[in-house]
Amino acid sequence: AQKKVEGMHYDARKHLLEFDDVANDQREVIYQLRDELTGTEDVKDRFIVIREDVISDLFAEYISPQVLEEDWDVKGLHNILKTEYAADVPIQKCVDEGLEVDEILRIVLSGLALPHDAKEEAVGSETMRTFEKAVMLRALDYHWKEHLALMDHLRQSVNLRGYAQKSPIQEYKRESFTVFTLLLEAINVEMVKALCSVSIEQKQSSTGDVPVEKTQTRQPSPQQMKPNPSPS
Repeated sequence: AQKKVEGMHYDARKHLLEFDDVANDQREVIYQLRDELTGTEDVKDRFIVIREDVISDLFAEYISPQVLEEDWDVKGLHNILKTEYAADVPIQKCVDEGLEVDEILRIVLSGLALPHDAKEEAVGSETMRTFEKAVMLRALDYHWKEHLALMDHLRQSVNLRGYAQKSPIQEYKRESFTVFTLLLEAINVEMVKALCSVSIEQKQSSTGDVPVEKTQTRQPSPQQMKPNPSPS
């Protein structure tokens, strides 16, 4: 009986460590991303790469060379770019002119890059670099906290799958990988949306007319308005 009890305790500790190993691997990835952001003052090149990846993936959901042109959702793409990314790109005009898909994508990417460059010119490169870095770190931290809460819930739910002759740890590893992949995508999307939606205005100060940054991001969605979970 003593050996059976000790064996059960050993198995429980072993499974607990396996759960922790998955969380630690994900934590290392996030902390490495955060260290890379905090370790540099200029994140513009990184943001440009992220923006192009996010918009290219979004573009492919609505317009693709593998899909017939009459099945393209040009209006849907235009609306989401305008409402979520503050970019009013004449996509339908490009389609009517018979441009290739790659050329339309290039025009869409330019439609997001030009306003960002104009904002940088208005407030200065140093101010824009600081703001880019702050927004990217905020998106990373917020979604990581949300992910930790989700992982805790997942960890509790997979234990019930043992009744269905499934390995809880294998189910946890499989689903946590999917959730973590979605987390990284959500972080990038939030970074791009926030930086594309920021507005810059000229303000008159007591010493005269000088350019002053006024950052006004998108109105948060109902999910974003809920209280942030406490950090782990």
